[in-house]
Amino acid sequence: MPKLEEPMQELIEMMHFTERVSEVIHGLHDEEQIYEKVKEEFEKAGKYDEGVFLLTEDGKRLKVTKFRIARPQKIEFLEKVTGISFARFTLDPGREIFQPVLTEGKTIHYRFEDLIKQQAPKPVAYLVVKTLGFEKVTGIMTPLRRHGKIIGAFSTSAPNLAEYFAPSVVSLATHISTALEMADEHQARTKMEKALAESEEKYRAIVENLPVFVAIYQDEGFRYVNRAMCEKLGWTFEEMTNQSFDPLPKIIPAKFLQLVKDNSARRLKENNVSPYEISLRSRDGKEIPVTVKAQNIVYEGKTAIEYIMTDITERKQAEAEKLAAVSQMAKSIGHDVRNPLSSMKAAAYILKNENLSEKGREMLEIINLNIATTGRIIKGFLQFTVEPKLYFREADINALLKEILAQTVMPSNIKVLTSFGDIPKAEIDAEQLERALFNLIQNAVQAMPQGGELMVATETSGKSVHIEISDTGVGIPEENLEKIFSPFFTTKTDGTGLGLSSTKKIVEGHGGAIRIDSKKRKGTTITVELPIAQPHQTRRSLS
Repeated sequence: MPKLEEPMQELIEMMHFTERVSEVIHGLHDEEQIYEKVKEEFEKAGKYDEGVFLLTEDGKRLKVTKFRIARPQKIEFLEKVTGISFARFTLDPGREIFQPVLTEGKTIHYRFEDLIKQQAPKPVAYLVVKTLGFEKVTGIMTPLRRHGKIIGAFSTSAPNLAEYFAPSVVSLATHISTALEMADEHQARTKMEKALAESEEKYRAIVENLPVFVAIYQDEGFRYVNRAMCEKLGWTFEEMTNQSFDPLPKIIPAKFLQLVKDNSARRLKENNVSPYEISLRSRDGKEIPVTVKAQNIVYEGKTAIEYIMTDITERKQAEAEKLAAVSQMAKSIGHDVRNPLSSMKAAAYILKNENLSEKGREMLEIINLNIATTGRIIKGFLQFTVEPKLYFREADINALLKEILAQTVMPSNIKVLTSFGDIPKAEIDAEQLERALFNLIQNAVQAMPQGGELMVATETSGKSVHIEISDTGVGIPEENLEKIFSPFFTTKTDGTGLGLSSTKKIVEGHGGAIRIDSKKRKGTTITVELPIAQPHQTRRSLS
C-alpha cells in the first residue's frame, strides 16, 4: 500500500488507535477497569502518553487517576529523590492550564513542561522535566464528562503533538465518557432488573432517576416513560401515556418511521434486533440523536417492548469536528499529492516506451499500480469530505444490482444466489447508489475468505423497496455492530474506514435507512430500505 503523506498517515493512525481503544472499553461495567484498559492500550501503542485527572467531590483538587508516561523506569528514582508518590499526587485545578478545560469546557494544546512547572516547586519541576525528557513534549487536554457534567480532564501527549490531533483526542475522551455512562447504565439496569422481579414500584423508582430515556411501548402507545425522557422531549408523563398520544408521528421524524416500525414488528417476533440509531423530535421540533436498545418484556400480563435510548449528541458533535479536521487536511493534501502523482504518472508513461528489461517492466507496473491506488485513496477522502449532490431519476434497482454483480470479481469458491422481486422503478441517484451497493457487496465477498454463499434479494414493502445482501462469512462481533458505520472505524489492516460510512450517508441521502444483523462465524445480512418516490426536489444533502 502506498505511503500517504506523513501528517495524514499520522492522523489516520491516531483515528484508528482511538477506535481500537473504544472497542476495548466498550461494554466494560467497572469504572476502574475502563481507566486501566485505556492505560494498557496506550502502553501497547508506545507512541503517546496519557493522563486521567478526576476532580475530587469538593472540586478543590484533581486526582491523577491513571497515567501512562514515558520512561516509567525513572519514576521510582524520582519518587525516592523528591519524596513524592506520583500515584497519590494531586493537582490544583485552579492553575492556568486547567482553567479553560474544567470551567469553560475547552480543548487546549499545551507544553507538558509548563504543566509540571505550574504544579510543583521549581527545583522539583526542573528535576522531573529533565529526568523524564519532557522538554519537547506537547499535549492536548480536553474535558472528561459524565452525563454532560465535567468530571475532570483527559490528556494525550507526545513530542511535537500537532494541534490537528485535537478532534481525535476529543473523540477518545467522548468514547471514555460513553463507556462510563454505559457502565452506569449497566449498573442501573442490573438494579432495575432486580427491582422488576420484586415490584413495578421499585422499577419506577430506579428508572425515574436514570440519565437515559426509558419507555415501555404496548398496544401502539406508551404505557410508561421516565422523567428524563419527559423533560428532554417537553411532554408530561400524562400526555405521553395518554391513549390519544401516538408516539410514531409525534416524536419520530418521518425519515425514521419505517425503520422503527419494521424493527418493532421484528422484535415482537424474534427479539434479536441489533441496537440502531435514530433521532427523536422534541415538542419544539428539535431533533435529538439517540442509540436505541430494546427488548421484549411482559408488562401488566401482556407482551411489550422496553426501549432504552441514550442521547449521543456529544458523540455526533465530536464526529463532526473530526470530519471537519479531515476535510481541511484532505483538501490540502489532495492538491499537494496529486501534482507529484501526475508527474510520476507522466514519467512512468515515458519510461514505458523505453527499451526496458523484463524486470524493469515489472517494476514499472508496480509503480503504475501504486500511483493508481494512491489516487483512489485520495479520491475517496475527497469524496467523503465534500458534500455531494443527489440527482433523482426513475431507475430499475434490479437492473442496477445485476450490473454490479456482473462487474464484481467473484472468487470461484463463492456461490452467488439472487431473488429479485417484482419491484417498481424507484427515484434514485443511480451513480451514487451503485457506489453504495458495490461497497456492501464487496464487504460481503471479503467476509468469506474460505468461500460461501452471497445472496442478493429485493422486494417491495409498502412505499419502500428493500434490498437484502447476505453472506455466510465470518460475521461481525456484537461489540462492533454499533460502530460499523462510524467514520474511520475499520477492522482491516489496509482500510480507511470510510466505505460503510459513505454508504450510510448515501442511503440516508435517499431518505432511506440501513440495518445490519450479524452473528459471529455465522454471517451477516444488511438490509437497505429506500422510498420508491422522492419528495418534489432535485437534490438532497448528504451532510
